[in-house]
Amino acid sequence: MQYAVWCRTGSHSFPGPSLHEHATGIVPDLSDLHEWGCRVWVRIEGRRKLEPQADEGRFVGYSTVSKGALVYWPGKRSITVEHNIAWDDSTPVSATEVSQ
Repeated sequence: MQYAVWCRTGSHSFPGPSLHEHATGIVPDLSDLHEWGCRVWVRIEGRRKLEPQADEGRFVGYSTVSKGALVYWPGKRSITVEHNIAWDDSTPVSATEVSQ
């Protein structure tokens, strides 16, 4: 194992609503959250009709600068901010894909 994360913040289990809902009275919308490392398809603008319209990458987080997602490109070994994304949350990330 190369990396590990431990949650060292103390917390108590509250019955009923979450802490956010308890404090604000609003149920948080978590529909835009995606699993780290899930497969994404990024639409590439300006391609011709017979060329592939999207490239496959991996989701690694959200940009702090703009409203975009950080996408890792395994072939290029680089990370870019992308906006036109189709998410594939149905396929879980395997350990062999992460180690590559």
